[in-house]
Amino acid sequence: MAARRASPARGRIVVNEAICNGCELCAAVCPNDLIRMADHYNAKGYRPATLLDPEW
Repeated sequence: MAARRASPARGRIVVNEAICNGCELCAAVCPNDLIRMADHYNAKGYRPATLLDPEW
């Protein structure tokens, strides 16, 4: 029996910077390294996640 290959994920990544607590979990598990932590801080004082290339 042949192994099934996973299809690439489809959809849109949306980060709500107002509630992001900067835990970096999303950046750590992103298979295409499209999520990084922003250089700015949100109202709570955390560096929110941001998408590197929204057109990817």
